[in-house]
Amino acid sequence: ASASSPRVGDAAIAFENVSFAYQDEDWMLRELSFCVASGEKVAFIGATGAGKTTIIQLLNRLYDVSAGRITLGGVDLREMTQRDVRRRVATHARPVPPRTPKDLTSRASRK
Repeated sequence: ASASSPRVGDAAIAFENVSFAYQDEDWMLRELSFCVASGEKVAFIGATGAGKTTIIQLLNRLYDVSAGRITLGGVDLREMTQRDVRRRVATHARPVPPRTPKDLTSRASRK
């Protein structure tokens, strides 16, 4: 961690070597680690299927990790109820507007 990045022990939220598969060995996430300081805002941006929704579902404890751990204030989420987690973490999903043939045509005509 850099001087400006929180260490795992200081983070409000820490993903520590988190791996997750919805079924068997079909891994959605493998050994993902990152920290979020209290009050910090983050955005997950990426291609469809990259794991953004999975990260949020794990953070909200809709699923438990397959390996590793997620901590909130140093406490493993598996030791907390979903209600306790949701009272401490806010998430906001911003849907991506669907692309239509008209959208693609208008973008091409502007170039």
